[in-house]
Amino acid sequence: MLRFSKLLLLLIIPVILQSCYSLSNTSTLKLEIVVPGKVVLPHDFKTVAVRYNNANITLNPFFSNYVEDNETLKDYSNLDSIASEIYFQNFVSQLKNHQYFDSVIELEPMNYSDIGLNDSLVYAQFRLIEPTDTTTELQINKEAFQFARFVKSLSNPDSLKSKTKFNDPEFGLYSQDDIQKIADSTNADLLLSFDYYGSADGIFSPKYIRDLSEKYIFSTFNLNEATEVVYVLSGWNFYDLKKSEMIYSHIKTDTIKWSEPAYNLKNAKKILPPRKDAVLNAADIAGSNFAEFVAPHWIEVERMYYKSGQIEMKKQMS
Repeated sequence: MLRFSKLLLLLIIPVILQSCYSLSNTSTLKLEIVVPGKVVLPHDFKTVAVRYNNANITLNPFFSNYVEDNETLKDYSNLDSIASEIYFQNFVSQLKNHQYFDSVIELEPMNYSDIGLNDSLVYAQFRLIEPTDTTTELQINKEAFQFARFVKSLSNPDSLKSKTKFNDPEFGLYSQDDIQKIADSTNADLLLSFDYYGSADGIFSPKYIRDLSEKYIFSTFNLNEATEVVYVLSGWNFYDLKKSEMIYSHIKTDTIKWSEPAYNLKNAKKILPPRKDAVLNAADIAGSNFAEFVAPHWIEVERMYYKSGQIEMKKQMS
């Protein structure tokens, strides 16, 4: 048995040494690869116009609350209005950095501080469509309708605003005349309109997370760490300026969180980012994320390659 063990050892050692030799003759290098965007755009779209058109700029009760464990608190500072501008500006900056479009034109922003939205035209036209009549052409843009329904579900009461803007059944927060003017003045192929922004946030102690770990909202939280989370909700509408039509509406949610070991909520608030910093940083990150969602972009990766060694491996790789 001893002789067999020695023989086995003699057979194994060369294999191990050869494996080490093969590994020693590999190396790594860093290179950049293109990651495609999630949105499929026509290849002939070379010039894009972008506009800050956030209709949710005033204080909205749906987004003014924040949570600390089981306590809901109120924020009257309208922090989301600042966050939305950070989100948009970082989106524009990153979109330019990706260099997918030949030109990115930033339009003058729209101010909805004293403008309330009315979607009666959208719903009136939607009700006029006879769903059982297959010969009737659909006279409403589904993208515009879905966006109007989304905005209505999270609308701030607009009774105190002195002006009213009607959602257009075909063009959302624009009219056909608005879109044509943008097309004529910019000569752009595409309009990306940033039409809605809101965020919800909270900070949670490890004990609270463990107590509620069976709920879906905490399924990705570390049970032994305190977590601060910001959910960023953004609404975008895309317009083909060549054809003067709304082509795509997208509601995107980004989840940005920070986690650190902590004893309790008081300790967590000391070591995790202050709430204002978290909300604004989340906006910055989400803006970058949407630029990558829209346009192909380069990322750096590490790859291993073979330098020299086994002749058989060389044959296989040639």
